[in-house]
Amino acid sequence: MERSIRKACDLCYRKRIKCDGKQPRCSNCQVYSSDCTHKAISRQKKKRSKLLGPVHGSQQQQQRQQHQQQHAVQVDEEPHDEQSSKPLNPSNRILSPTPSIASHGRRRMPLPAEDVVRHVIDVYLSSFNTILPLFHPPSLYRTVDDWYRQPADANQPSCWAAINLALALAQCHGCGRLSPAVARAVDVDECLQNAQSVLTEVLAGDPDLQTVQILLGLGMLFMGAKLGDARPPIIFVSTAVRLAQAMGMHRRDSYEGLTPNEAVQRRRVFWIAYILDRDVVARTRQAPIQHDADMDLDLPPNEDEVRVRAGLGDGDVDVNAGFVHVAGNDTFGEGAMTSFNLFRARIELAQIQERVYDCAFSVRARYMDPGESARLAQAIKLSIRQWKARLPAALGVDALLSQADNESGDDKNNTSSSSAPNLPTVMCYMHSLITVCLGQLCRVNSMEVQWIEKVLSYARGTSLGDGETTTTTPTFASSVSSRPAPPQGWNGLVSECRDFMRLFQSIRNKTPEFVNVQLCPFTSALICLSVN
Repeated sequence: MERSIRKACDLCYRKRIKCDGKQPRCSNCQVYSSDCTHKAISRQKKKRSKLLGPVHGSQQQQQRQQHQQQHAVQVDEEPHDEQSSKPLNPSNRILSPTPSIASHGRRRMPLPAEDVVRHVIDVYLSSFNTILPLFHPPSLYRTVDDWYRQPADANQPSCWAAINLALALAQCHGCGRLSPAVARAVDVDECLQNAQSVLTEVLAGDPDLQTVQILLGLGMLFMGAKLGDARPPIIFVSTAVRLAQAMGMHRRDSYEGLTPNEAVQRRRVFWIAYILDRDVVARTRQAPIQHDADMDLDLPPNEDEVRVRAGLGDGDVDVNAGFVHVAGNDTFGEGAMTSFNLFRARIELAQIQERVYDCAFSVRARYMDPGESARLAQAIKLSIRQWKARLPAALGVDALLSQADNESGDDKNNTSSSSAPNLPTVMCYMHSLITVCLGQLCRVNSMEVQWIEKVLSYARGTSLGDGETTTTTPTFASSVSSRPAPPQGWNGLVSECRDFMRLFQSIRNKTPEFVNVQLCPFTSALICLSVN
């Protein structure tokens, strides 16, 4: 096919301007004093791609989608390489994106062998879950049974997440009761990654009790995942409390029509959310999500109330959850057994934590009269002393230290007088909370910058004043800072710091999560004792 003759001259063609085609020279050639020629080679036009018909295009699109789906399935079924199977850095557990089920259909949700899972679940339910009953034992056992009995495509992501969190909690708070082989089969980072990978789908469903349990379990695990990073607990615990409020778990009337089993489970889960909410308040000095004035739920029963309710409740209800049974020694009453609701005591301590926030860090506290603030602080300190007085003698620091000395002789023969193997760890955590509360009331802890500066200034002045150079001593003496005046309640704070540090040092099996949680109170206690 012959090419069409170009009408524009060479000058107009190169400059991309319109040519009027006048002879012998066009107007533009006359302006530029150029010859009006037609010898330049024309630019070749780009070939147009043939348009696909609607039927052919849809077929190619379908083939492309099928190829992508097949590729996704192949990638999902491939075994993980060594790099992907390495434990994750705890500091990046929540920062690394995880694949969701909704991205490419239902994927595999693996778990360890059934015998391994059951052993780990037994350890968790007999240790940490007895103090903070997050999961109802029969319900958790039924979840495990259904998981291994029904087809894989019928398993729910929420059940998979709950089992993974129970495995991770047992690994972190099992007090070394897992065998080395089982401990290697259950990786905390992998369990956390599994639970987070389905969290979006779990939250997108209808709110239920299991969803709140999953969020609280994540909050517990991330509470000590990274030192000084409170963002993950804030996110998970706040979401759990808001979801519990949406379900009406903080109101009595919402429990009407529920079976005794369901009502007890909901109450316990709500109180755990209440406790974790106050723990976040103590770490961040931010207002709690759930306020005491906006709830009317009764505290868990004491021992006498449990005996009355034992014959009235559902047989599936564990009325003794949260109780510890301790035996006295020669000092505290030989052969005497004491039953104490440690779960209720933990809730009462959480109530004190909110009062500390209202007195020390709330907006109202900024405009409070100093006399009124001092009276509130004295009332809170009195409540702390009363709380400690209600503890059985066998749960005191001296009794726990004596118990630790007896157990240190033979690790295999566990002569613990407590039914809860991690009881010293739990009591150490409670004493750390008391240390934090007293330090915040006295404005004396590692987070009080002004107090730390005063202490450092006094320490520098003392060290310079004790130097051998005498010529500068008179000049320096006038600039040495005076010793910081001890705040009201200083002696009680120092005594509590000593008890907490003694109990902390007596614990032999310190997990990284436990150390991260206790490090800030331990530092504050160490500074207080050094200043004293």
